[in-house]
Amino acid sequence: MSDSLFAEIDSFAWTQDWSIERRLSRHVYRNRMFDSLVPCSTCQGVLPDAEEKECRICSGTGHLILIDIPGGDV
Repeated sequence: MSDSLFAEIDSFAWTQDWSIERRLSRHVYRNRMFDSLVPCSTCQGVLPDAEEKECRICSGTGHLILIDIPGGDV
């Protein structure tokens, strides 16, 4: 298969800063933001107490998003 078949979606993925993995006859796209998800160390997505409606740290999602701070480490 020709790479020209993937040109439009490749250019879209590139502008979105997705990773593009080229395999024989297909391309695999991945949003790099998924690499920044980490489990919430406070609740792990499970509410410990029935009185609490959601975790104060992650708002009940069970994960946190690491943000790359310019000039700093995460």
